[in-house]
Parts: sequence; structure tokens; C-alpha cells
Amino acid sequence: MAGMIPVYPARRFFAVRSVGAWAVSPDAREACVATNPTGVPELWQVPVAGGWPIQRTFDGQVIGEVDYSPDGKWIAFLQDEGGTEAYQVCLLPRSGAAEKRVLTTRRDRRHLGLAWSPDSKRLYYCSNRSNPAAFRLYCYDVASGVETELNANERPGDAYAVQATKDGVVWVLGEANLSQRLLVHDFKTGRDRDLTPGAECTVFSPFWAERERRIYFVTNLGSDTHGIGFVSVKDGAFSWRKKPGRYEIQGMAVHPSGRGLAWVENRDGSLAAFLERGGRARRLAPPKSGTLGLTAGLAFVGGGRALGLVHSEPAAPHELFLLDLKKGSWTQLTRSAGAAVPREHLVVPKLVRYKSDDGLEITGFLFLPKRGAKPFPLVVWPHGGPEHQETAEYRARHQYWANRGYAVFAPNFRGSTGRGRAFQKRIYKDWGGGHYRDVTAGVRRLIADGWADPARVALYGASFGGYTALWGITQDPDFWKAAVAAVAPSNLKTLIETTHAAWRKNASALIGDPDTEAQLLRERSPVTFVDRVKTPLMIFQGANDPRVPRAEAEQFVDACRKSGVAVEYVCFENEGHGWRTLERVYEEMGLAEAFLAKHLSPSREAVAS
Repeated sequence: MAGMIPVYPARRFFAVRSVGAWAVSPDAREACVATNPTGVPELWQVPVAGGWPIQRTFDGQVIGEVDYSPDGKWIAFLQDEGGTEAYQVCLLPRSGAAEKRVLTTRRDRRHLGLAWSPDSKRLYYCSNRSNPAAFRLYCYDVASGVETELNANERPGDAYAVQATKDGVVWVLGEANLSQRLLVHDFKTGRDRDLTPGAECTVFSPFWAERERRIYFVTNLGSDTHGIGFVSVKDGAFSWRKKPGRYEIQGMAVHPSGRGLAWVENRDGSLAAFLERGGRARRLAPPKSGTLGLTAGLAFVGGGRALGLVHSEPAAPHELFLLDLKKGSWTQLTRSAGAAVPREHLVVPKLVRYKSDDGLEITGFLFLPKRGAKPFPLVVWPHGGPEHQETAEYRARHQYWANRGYAVFAPNFRGSTGRGRAFQKRIYKDWGGGHYRDVTAGVRRLIADGWADPARVALYGASFGGYTALWGITQDPDFWKAAVAAVAPSNLKTLIETTHAAWRKNASALIGDPDTEAQLLRERSPVTFVDRVKTPLMIFQGANDPRVPRAEAEQFVDACRKSGVAVEYVCFENEGHGWRTLERVYEEMGLAEAFLAKHLSPSREAVAS
């Protein structure tokens, strides 16, 4: 029956309704979800009891965060413009057809985090408007429209307002990917208290439990993996609520009463949710849950009557669910799949384990096509980040290529998240080193096992994955038969010098200091070795990319052309570090498909279709 599976157009894989930022109203009667049924991201209000969703924004811009006011009258959200990630704070009345109010107008600055006061009169957020490298805390009075700067932070790094109480505002300063500070702005003193329990530890998902006078959070304090701890608001004393164990905890929610807890554990890229009540924990399984899957975005809603979460599987797109904690029943709020590809025509990947060249165990997901015969042409997808992870969720790109007769390999090389601090730090100042050997070791394993055709292997990546693609064709030009790189760094020195000011310190620690380690950066920059390139190459870039500026792509393209190397280059205007609109995605897929078909020759059946 495999031969009966159609070769579906890109729209059937990508035009599923994404579930981005979301929030549930205080009365739990509706949810507000950032999704894209029109092909561009917008905010939609979805009735919990069922009914037609209502579109609330009409701008086609990325939504970064959304939150209802405690009285349920307002919806606050963050929105950028043209993929710049310069998020502005916006406000909508919950009911009626009124237009949004844009509360901040510094289009050259970013605003992060949303935290309502308990009485809904004030909205708190962070911004780098005073210093591009450092974020400060701001308060917006909804009635008067007056904005007040609350502190004078000068420490570099992104910062997020998380939660406000009658006593203060919880905010987090991200000094680095593995080091954050937990701070509380005290209304009585007007000062910030640092409640971080120790040096260089992670702090995320904080929650101020008012009755207990504690702040709970996920942290890896003194440990390789993450657990759940809390500090006393009174004296800052730290205690564990759930000690770190074998599996990484990657998200947490605390019941408003402080007596219930939910969390997500990462098990080789499958993320499972657990609920603890009355001292007993159980695993949560949304309807249609398979062996592999991803659950994320936990939040107790409706005063703690329900738990909201997003769930996805390789053959099922992301959906927003509510679990009624009293009845134990699930409600699915979104219908992402629409008229997409039938589930039985989608691929459930294999979890592959293998040894790298130094004996380190690496895992990855292998998507095998349901047409053709092995050995298959292989598309290797090294993820971005690099401190990120390929997870067992719906991946439209991987399904698209598998439907066309390609096997897809998505490795979680050293430096990936989900396996502890030590594994994650293996990428630090070793770009192009061990992580690249992990990728090639995986490909050689697939070739040896008969899955991949060594004459038809391509690298295809975005961001750090795009860097890996450029690096690969400069180091092993005969091994890779084609490469596609999107929003890809090519010169590590210029990358650090031109990225967001708030990220430069962290980037130097992760990649190398341009002042003291210029030689290292030169030796690990693909542009240094462009004269070696002979692999067919296609490059995509967003003109407004704030993370990897377009100069990164264009200096590599120019160097290739000066060396007589053919390269196909496409720069999308009004796009950033990834594409906002599905039309751009379809354009990329169409160009990349023709490119790979020319150089890798997928199955005759796929080509004929």
C-alpha cells in the first residue's frame, strides 16, 4: 500500500494551525491562542465549551507572549514587526471589536515578559530601551497610560517579568543559557532582591506561592540535571521540592494553593507530563497519546480548576488541551490538523542510539520514507541553537521530505539540551568540533546499517544547523553531495560583533571572545575555508534577521563566487530569523525540493508524482 501514498504539496504539511503563545481566561471560558490558520500568525479567542474562534489581530506579525488580566477584562500580548524580534507591548479588551492599543513604541528596542498586578491596574514588563545590552523593569498604568521605570539594571542579558504580587514583581535575568538570576523588585523599598540560590545555575518557570511565601522554580543548582526547588521570600533559604534525578525537568507549574505540582520530564527527546497531588504523582496522557510525544507549556488555569498544556506527536500536530482536575476529563481546544495529511501517511521516527568517534553516546530521530527501497537518499537535519534539542513532536519539514522519498536524520549531538549541564557544555568554544563529528558518525552508522545511500547524502539546517551545513561542506566536500543552509552564521567574529547587544557576552562565552580568541573564531568559521567548497549549495536568508544578520550569508556567498564556486542565494525581505508567513515557507520548500531532486535523485516514484 506504500505506493498508494500521494506526494502531497507543501501546504498539506505546513498549513496545520500552529499553537504558539496561549493563555486561558480567569473564568476558564475561553483561551487566547497565537495561531496561523490564515497563513500568518494572529491572535484568536477560542471558546472552551466549543464554538467558532474569533480572530482578534490582523497584522501578520509574530506574537511572543499573551496573558489575560486577573479581572478578565484585558488581553496583553507581545508582537514584533517584520521578524525583527523587537517585541512591543500591546493591549486588547477581551470583548468587543476594539483595535489593539500599542503601549510601547520603541521599534528599535525589545520588550519581554508580561506580569499583571493582582488588581489588574498595572502591567509589568522588561525592556532594553535605556541600554541596548541590559534590560530594566517597567510598569504601565492601564487607566492613566503612564509608564514608570522601576529599576536601573545595567547587567547584560535578556530579562523577563514573570509574576506580580501585592508585594513585588518576580523577574529573571538571563546572564547566559546556563546561568540566570532570580530577582524580586520589592515595592516597599523600591529595590531588587537577588534570590538566586547559587552561582551559575539555571532558574526558569518561577512561581510565587503567596500563601506559603515561597518562590518555586526549576533549577540545576549543584547538579547536572534539573529539579524543582523553592526559596523563602522572607530569608532566601533554599530547599528542594523535587530533587534532580535521571531525567531533565523542562517545565513546571504550581497550583495556586501551593498544594499541587505539574512538571515535564525529558526522556531521550520525548517530553512527558506528570501531575502530583496529595503526595502522589501520575503521568498525564492526553487523548490519542502515542509512545513518542512532546508535552509542554504547563499552566494551572481557572483558579486551579484545570491544567492547560500543549501536546504533539510525530504524526499529530500541536494541540492545546485542558484537563479538568475534578472530573479527570480532557477538552481539546484547538484543531490544528484541519484537512492535512492523513495520520497513517505520516512517519513515526525511530529513536537511534550510536557511539561517536570518542565513544560518547548520541541519539537522534530517523524518519524513514514509506515509498522506495533502502538505501534511501538522506537529508541530515542538525538542529539550531546549538543549545536546543530535536524532540518527538510534529515536524512538518521532516514529514515533507520523507513523503518525497528521502530518509531524514535529526541527531541530538553534544551541546544539545535535555541531557544535563555537562553534555550541554560540550559545545562551548568547540563549534565545528565534537558536535560535527557526532553528526558524521551518525550518518556513517546509517550507511553501514543500509539505511542511507552514501552517494546521496545532504546537509540541511537553519541557524546553528545552517552553520553546521556550511562547516560540513568546507571540511568534507566529497562526503556531502548537496547542502542547504538558512539564516546561517559563516564568520564567528562578525556574528558576535553584530548580534543583539544583550547577547554578546553570552555569545563570547559560548563561541569565543573576539578580542582574546580571534584565532579560534577564524579557525571555526566556514568562510575561512570557502576555497574548499565544491558541494552544490543553496542559502536562504531573512533580510531583517537580528540574530544572524544578512551579512553572514552574503560574505559567504561573495567569497564562494570569487572562488568560482556556484551557490544559489535567496534573501527574503521583511523576514527575520525564520519565516513569519507560510507563503515564504512554501517558497523555500519549492526551491529546496528542486535543488535536492537535481543533486540527490529521490525515488523514481516521488519524482514521477
